[in-house]
Amino acid sequence: MIFKKKVSLNLMISMEAFFVFSIDTGCALVYYIVSALTYNDIHGGEKMEFDDKLPIYIQIMNYIKKKIVSGEINGGDKLPSVRELSSELKVNPNTVQRTYQELERENLVFTQRGMGTFVIEDTEIIKNLKKSMALDIVNNFISEMKELGFEYKEIVEIILDNKKKEE
Repeated sequence: MIFKKKVSLNLMISMEAFFVFSIDTGCALVYYIVSALTYNDIHGGEKMEFDDKLPIYIQIMNYIKKKIVSGEINGGDKLPSVRELSSELKVNPNTVQRTYQELERENLVFTQRGMGTFVIEDTEIIKNLKKSMALDIVNNFISEMKELGFEYKEIVEIILDNKKKEE
């Protein structure tokens, strides 16, 4: 199984994380990220639901990046081989190879010939990646809310009201 996760029959898992982003008003913008993966025990592995709007290698990159910044994959950990991951995700090995090449180009992983691909151990790079991913999510959220006609103040009110309901 990818990344050594045990899951039972056809279980749908949601991973939630939240990021806090300060706005001029001093309030905090909390945005929940929910990404769902479908686990399928027939082949003993994970099955990603791919979006037709984004190249598959980028979706796999984002998946691995989320695993790295969340700590599910630690610095120094060996990633599955190209063949293993392509088999698990039911994609062409060339797609996984391109994913690994792009992650290496971004200095998130390194390849040791004959040994495999490993996550870098530089915590500063991982911390910067996490911050960058959070800012992208927040900026997308704000843009979409503005497209709906909301002003910053209204966005903050909606978030704070929602947060109060959860408490």
